[in-house]
Amino acid sequence: EMKRERGASIPLGRVGESEELAGPAAFLASEDASYITGHILTIDGGLLSQQRSPHVDIFPLSRFPKLEVE
Repeated sequence: EMKRERGASIPLGRVGESEELAGPAAFLASEDASYITGHILTIDGGLLSQQRSPHVDIFPLSRFPKLEVE
């Protein structure tokens, strides 16, 4: 129940599973990521992308079309 309620606040509509974190973690630990330094890879289902600074009103949300997800 708590997991479902928490998922409702995430743009992708659900809490992530541990398997979804394993791929990015394995990539960062691999030789393929050997040239990546000092970067934060956010794996949160879009949670942080919906946060806005209260001081930023240049582009109010009302100017953007509402996205309907089926």
